[in-house]
Amino acid sequence: MKRCGASDPGGDIFIHGACITIGCLPLTDDKIRELYVLAVETREGGRKIPVHIFPARLSADNWQWLRQKHQADPQLIRFRQNLKTGYNWFEKHRQLPRLRVSPEGVYQCS
Repeated sequence: MKRCGASDPGGDIFIHGACITIGCLPLTDDKIRELYVLAVETREGGRKIPVHIFPARLSADNWQWLRQKHQADPQLIRFRQNLKTGYNWFEKHRQLPRLRVSPEGVYQCS
């Protein structure tokens, strides 16, 4: 199994059954079967399947908790603040944002 390094964070995150994990997104076997069928039908219909993963629901309380927990790592906090931009967009508009990356490497939503 490939190990991801700093240059490839999240490079091996999978959604799978068996309801156990080491860094992936586990579902129960019946739910992964349902998701698999929906994914196959979606792909056969010619549509893409975007997946947006956040470290937690970025509500005000959770955001404060994440900031306090990782206060010693300002780079991680800046990165998560950037993720929060997309999260806030979705919460406000209830649709996935169109993301761009600025020349400075910052996510921008529209």
